[in-house]
Amino acid sequence: MVDLKDLGFISSENSAQKPINNMFDDVFESQQQKMDDLVRNTPPHPPNPGNETNEKLEDLQLTIKDGVSESSKSSNYWNRVMLFVSLIALATSALFSILSFNSSNEASVRLQKLISEQNQLLRANIERNKEIQSNPVKKALEMNNLLNKKTQNR
Repeated sequence: MVDLKDLGFISSENSAQKPINNMFDDVFESQQQKMDDLVRNTPPHPPNPGNETNEKLEDLQLTIKDGVSESSKSSNYWNRVMLFVSLIALATSALFSILSFNSSNEASVRLQKLISEQNQLLRANIERNKEIQSNPVKKALEMNNLLNKKTQNR
């Protein structure tokens, strides 16, 4: 059989001895007191130059962040202005394209009419020349009429 006293258990009858838990508390308190003494007796550390650099970098980061924010607002404004200008240019281009198409379509119709009229006149002239060629008397009368018209116009 194992004696509990050998394992560190103390009977409650013997109140003069401390329980094991209280022994650990005493050790912990003594260690804590030693650490507190070390902290109190340690001289202050010199300032870390990295801290100043970090502060400057943080200040620079905030400045850049503000600049980027301002630049973003300005860019957003100018992007809207340029979008509006490009929409106006697109609408103007479309308008002139439509006008050009209509104008060229009208010009094509007029040109087609002129060519058609010229073809009719050429056919009539060819037919008249054939008649004149076949009838020499008519040819002479025709020439006479042309000369009379020229002299009357002068």
